[in-house]
Amino acid sequence: TTVTRSLSPGWNAVSLTVDPAGALFASGSCADLNAASGSGTAVEIGRWVASEWDSYRCGVTANDFPLVPGAGYVIRVARSVTWSMTGKPLSAPAGYRLSVGWNLIGPGWVPTNATADWLFTDATGQAAGIGQVTEAIRVRAGAYDPTIKAINANRFALDAGTAFFVRVTP
Repeated sequence: TTVTRSLSPGWNAVSLTVDPAGALFASGSCADLNAASGSGTAVEIGRWVASEWDSYRCGVTANDFPLVPGAGYVIRVARSVTWSMTGKPLSAPAGYRLSVGWNLIGPGWVPTNATADWLFTDATGQAAGIGQVTEAIRVRAGAYDPTIKAINANRFALDAGTAFFVRVTP
């Protein structure tokens, strides 16, 4: 199956909604984005690893990394583009690699009408043994949109293919 996602100029918080048919690397994603909307469209792809940013600058050979279901990524593009991915559609949330502190995750699949409450439950279940998820943030229109589990407010809707920051506390 081929799925598409529209990316707007600037930073976009994304996750995979398919298990890729083959290895999917940042460099290949940059090439695909440039092929879709012209050279120079793709600027950078980043991920949050061990409490710091790790990024691949499009066109530079160093620091290429694979994109996998369950992880969240930020993709910076210079102009609007449609990102296409081919693979098996996810029918359940992808597994997350969580550690204490902030994590950038991408469920890839979410139930219909899911909200941040579902994300708290799903991610806390996957953080069993290390802690619980107490905060979640989505990046929307270039701004952070946070919610705190203990405060029943701003339970934003979840979209498959979006990445979220979640905070795991011991």
